[in-house]
Amino acid sequence: MTSSVTAANICAFVPQHNPSKSRVFALVREKERHSGFAGLEAVATISEAARADALSAALNQYMYDRDEALGFRVRLRAVLADEPESVNAAIQQVLDRVKASEPVNADSPVRGISPFGSFPISACPADGCPACGDCVDSCRECRACDEYADCDCSVPMPPRTASLIHAAAEIYCDEVHDRADEISSGAPLRPHGELWPIPHVASWQSRKFYRRFARAFEDIARDIEGGDLPEPHTMAEEIALHLALDRAAEMVAEEGDEFELFAGGMPESRFDFDFDMLHDSLFEDKDYEYAYLAGRTTVAKPGDLDEWFEDFRSSAPRSKYRGFHR
Repeated sequence: MTSSVTAANICAFVPQHNPSKSRVFALVREKERHSGFAGLEAVATISEAARADALSAALNQYMYDRDEALGFRVRLRAVLADEPESVNAAIQQVLDRVKASEPVNADSPVRGISPFGSFPISACPADGCPACGDCVDSCRECRACDEYADCDCSVPMPPRTASLIHAAAEIYCDEVHDRADEISSGAPLRPHGELWPIPHVASWQSRKFYRRFARAFEDIARDIEGGDLPEPHTMAEEIALHLALDRAAEMVAEEGDEFELFAGGMPESRFDFDFDMLHDSLFEDKDYEYAYLAGRTTVAKPGDLDEWFEDFRSSAPRSKYRGFHR
């Protein structure tokens, strides 16, 4: 693979894991963020979670210590020993760009930033909130945030919330691709049966349709990786985001291994996990929910749901060259 990380803007490297794969991201300052933190760009997909952790640690050692990074080359060779040549080539490209970038201050707070640090834990104004006053400790203990509707401190998607929604979108993306791989490439002659997380109404569509639906989840995940709130461009993406929000809410309710994997150790916010608010704020309307998710039992015929992929954000459509992640 070829890394898209550009020169002079890499801040640090961070691992990210989900049940099917682990990846290494570069924290970059490609564009301004109101929080002052960095965005994410993918560097490489790694075979094991432990290797991704070790690779991130090694790259960070080089990021901060450069030529004084003792034992770095030996450490890097050990981590990459069983990885494909494409991963080795991508890492070498990143190292070349690190060499060309400006040194990073050893005391930079980016050392401890979470992969979803582009999302602030609060939006407390610099001069204090009219409702809350001085906004102590990012409003973690502030009762006024709950009592006043005009409080300026709330944020829709703090880091832990962003991480869980991203993880849910990635998981569903992989699961829909798995369902697509199980289906013949020819025109379907009858409904396929249960294909969750594909909605029941879409259980008689083609493999191409399901791959495009999987990409809808991926597009939502890429929005979040870029430090942005997810912005659905199609009805498929609206449905994907709706399902990802519900899956993230389930992780919170269960407080199980998935919650710990994707949210453990990340900065907490009093505004975490307000999924009802996200359902209200991230969608232009909820027409898709009534038409395709609200207990509809009729299965659409092949081709009848192609409207799902019509981009309604014509002023800034998604790139038609973005392809599929698998």
